[in-house]
Amino acid sequence: MNNELQTISNIVSRNGKRGVRTIVDLEDSLEIPGAPEQTATSRVVAREKLKSLFYMHKQHTMLGVRINHISGKDFELDIKCLQQLRIQLDNLVLPKVNSAAELQHYYDAVKNISCDELIVLLETVEGLQQLDEIMALAKSLGISKIHFGHWDYFLSNDRYPIPAQDCTTFWEVVAPLMHTLAAAGFTYIHPPVNRLTDFQFLSAVINHIRLSGITNFGISTLTNGQSKHALINTHIADPLVLVSAEPANKLSHALTLIETFQSSRYSFCITDDQVFVAPHEYWAAKKYIAQCSNK
Repeated sequence: MNNELQTISNIVSRNGKRGVRTIVDLEDSLEIPGAPEQTATSRVVAREKLKSLFYMHKQHTMLGVRINHISGKDFELDIKCLQQLRIQLDNLVLPKVNSAAELQHYYDAVKNISCDELIVLLETVEGLQQLDEIMALAKSLGISKIHFGHWDYFLSNDRYPIPAQDCTTFWEVVAPLMHTLAAAGFTYIHPPVNRLTDFQFLSAVINHIRLSGITNFGISTLTNGQSKHALINTHIADPLVLVSAEPANKLSHALTLIETFQSSRYSFCITDDQVFVAPHEYWAAKKYIAQCSNK
């Protein structure tokens, strides 16, 4: 058996015993900046691995899939792949839902796929502008969970640098969103923390949400360590210290980020101090430099 698949299968089993959902991402995690052909190939390979993974878990398990956006051909390929599976999915994550019409399109496309629940992923300015309409349709379709994707959101907002979770600009967007979703009866799902081994910071973020008055929420994680810590997290944690300062030299910051990211062979980068750098941050840096050049 393929060692990589066995490792993933073990993670899925271990997470399931803890009550943690494992989500296989066919979208952003396979997006290799500046390499569309390599990205397409990586998604083909990922779909085949996904089939094998579900074959290994013939019984229902807490395993879900994040599919590609409805606007691309990868979406159709994802749907065909999922229709071939003979197992009940725990969930399907619907990315970049920009309107009620897009949510309806998703629903119509996936309604014949055996799945426990759908999760709406809000991650663009347009999506938040259409939040009321999206929530109304989601509720009528029986969808109860809405996930916020901050990397795509701030990229769509032309924000550089993309704010981390200790930045005031991050919470200026997240705080009202959390309360709007809670008031409408939805479960809010918080985006992952990029400090992979800083569990004190993770605890501070979780408790910051609790102290905001949000009781019905979840959080996405990037590692097993984060998942375990989130589960055992107590209400005792240092307060989340928010900062408002931006880099003194944003252009230099962008150039350094690009250099760091390009040193990675993957669709993401992990720095020496265990900070996850998403491809969105690379794209945001490239966009910022282009804007500076056009001035």
